[in-house]
Amino acid sequence: MNNENEKITYYYDWLTLDKKEFHILSMLADVGEFNGNLSDICNYFHISVQQNHRETIKKSIETLTDGGYITSNKSGNTYTIRVVPKDNEIKIYRKWVHRIMNRKNKEPSVAWEQVLKLYLLYSFIGQEQLVTDAILASHLNTSESTISSAKKVLSQEFAAIIQEVVHEKRAENYFVTLGHEVQLTAWWNK
Repeated sequence: MNNENEKITYYYDWLTLDKKEFHILSMLADVGEFNGNLSDICNYFHISVQQNHRETIKKSIETLTDGGYITSNKSGNTYTIRVVPKDNEIKIYRKWVHRIMNRKNKEPSVAWEQVLKLYLLYSFIGQEQLVTDAILASHLNTSESTISSAKKVLSQEFAAIIQEVVHEKRAENYFVTLGHEVQLTAWWNK
């Protein structure tokens, strides 16, 4: 059984990947090497075991293998899949990943992988750097509205970040927002 208080490894290169590929890599970050069939992967993500889901997973495995993110071997219907380590590691507690993946509150509506990717990006770029939603969106290959929703989840639902909006005074009663600085918090200590 995996230790919930153990840190697991993600890589910066994973953050721009499509959600289907990111799901597979998140599973591997959690479980290490995977040995099983496509239905086992469906069960890991609590999705129904249907042919279209298995086909999507199979294509994602092929894409990740071709891209050099994983190695995969198939014997019959059984896959053995491992992560290929990359530069720019990002460590995060396993329990935090599980909490994000299984969040109960669905408002704001944002996919778990976008929330996790944003937290990982904040961890990677460091604290107290001035960033905008546009900069974050370009790093994650997503929209600014998705970034805004993911920030709300991290700050309000999980209390994982503290944001400070940075303004600049340009004239009397005229301010321009330059971006925001984020501080990561020590969350979920319960």
